[in-house]
Amino acid sequence: MRKLNREINIFSMSALDLFASSLGVFVLITILLLPFYPHTGDSAKQLSRMQKQLQQCQNDCRRSKQRYILISISWGTPAPEDRAKNDVDLHVVDPAGNEYNFRKKSYPGSAARMEVDSRWGPSSEVWFNPDPKAGVYKVYYNLYRADTPSVEVRGRIVVPAGRVVVPVKRLVLDPAKRRVLAAKVIVKADGEIVVKPQ
Repeated sequence: MRKLNREINIFSMSALDLFASSLGVFVLITILLLPFYPHTGDSAKQLSRMQKQLQQCQNDCRRSKQRYILISISWGTPAPEDRAKNDVDLHVVDPAGNEYNFRKKSYPGSAARMEVDSRWGPSSEVWFNPDPKAGVYKVYYNLYRADTPSVEVRGRIVVPAGRVVVPVKRLVLDPAKRRVLAAKVIVKADGEIVVKPQ
């Protein structure tokens, strides 16, 4: 009697037939769907057109009504007098002549507001206008009270085009020079916002 062949062979004739049939179906489907593949011969032209559309969108966004101005100042206290009570106030005067500060934080009919007011430092103050009208906004620093001979104030103005760092101002407690002009923010009629540090 002959012994049975118990060897398992994955490449038997039936397995090869199944593999060939699957490959044939894949090739047939690929050929049938060939007309539906996108034409990519002019991809450089499409890329150029998309870049122009993106640039136009960015320009439109800059000219859109979405404008804002955020002004923040911060000050520290020179060591070792870290317990000194130095009080620097941010004052912003809008084109209508409204002066925002610790006494008057908002005005009727205006979306602008003094958001953060601190009484002594090291600390910061923040003014925000989500819908600035065209005109010139003046930014002042005012040394209200100081326990040290001078105070350094840092300022930042954030607009849709980016952030502008205002040069550091050293304030001294002198009644004649308490309020110092730090920057002007110009909102043009077309919506462009220009920051001019002083």
